[in-house]
Amino acid sequence: KVFLRVRTLPKDRATQQKCLQILSNTAVQIDSKPEPRTFTFDRVADEDTVQEDVFTSVGKIVTENCLEGYNGTIFAYGQ
Repeated sequence: KVFLRVRTLPKDRATQQKCLQILSNTAVQIDSKPEPRTFTFDRVADEDTVQEDVFTSVGKIVTENCLEGYNGTIFAYGQ
């Protein structure tokens, strides 16, 4: 499964225009050229999503599966 979390811009870049729009809890649109592109995910967490909800949606399930003997990986990338 692929989970996307959209974070707020840092205060020093808060005046910049966003290039990403959240269309739903499973889709985002990137304002690219020559035309916008839409991407879908298993879940999209918007800027208002708290850490506890992210863990419940991703970490808890993987942790429970690992405790049942299954392999699990969470790969996180961000800035």
